[in-house]
Amino acid sequence: RAVLRPCASRHGPKAPLPRPSRPSRVLATLALAAMFAATTLSPRAFRWHPEYKPPPLPTEHEPRYRKPPPMEVLFLQDYKDYIAGSTGTVSRGAFRYKLLPEGIAVRKDWRAEEKLRAARAKEEEEAVAASSKAIGEKKKIEALGKLTFERKVREDSDKIYGSLSAINLAEAIVIKTGIPVKPGGVTVPKVTECGDFKGTIALDAGVVATVEFEVIAEGSAAKEGEEEDKD
Repeated sequence: RAVLRPCASRHGPKAPLPRPSRPSRVLATLALAAMFAATTLSPRAFRWHPEYKPPPLPTEHEPRYRKPPPMEVLFLQDYKDYIAGSTGTVSRGAFRYKLLPEGIAVRKDWRAEEKLRAARAKEEEEAVAASSKAIGEKKKIEALGKLTFERKVREDSDKIYGSLSAINLAEAIVIKTGIPVKPGGVTVPKVTECGDFKGTIALDAGVVATVEFEVIAEGSAAKEGEEEDKD
């Protein structure tokens, strides 16, 4: 089997190319060390040197974590010094973890403002409707005139057994008018004897109706009717 060998030139074998000249690594290291000593290890870097100058101190400390700027929000409910419908600035953490989840405030933009205005307009319409309804109920209740309640009377006195409560007055108004009246909204004086009295009924929208009523002895109304028939 033949083996290929590099053929030599007729002028003889080729001489190796000379390597490019470069400074020794030792000389380069020494040069860097000299430059470092000339700059950083200068006598001026030591406090004992008359021309020593201390490094300048920072004017203010810059923290690594910068607090995010506050954000402007639209309040939907009263919160601290803010009223519903006003705007203000709060921290992003308070908005994210309290105001937004609880529905106290939203991010301020034109959509939120339009939504708030629409809700306010609806509330005003409902308030006007409730007020007109309460005024009509007041007129209907006061048109009843004086209500009469019969109670059993003690002998030889005008004192009645038991008393007349707000529940009794509320039940009488519901029966005569059909208007739902809450006993908690009825106010009557302490009734322990026969006589004329006045009570008040709190309706919706802050409307208050006044009712006059009388307490008479049991059976006295029938006797008066019989006497009138005889006359």
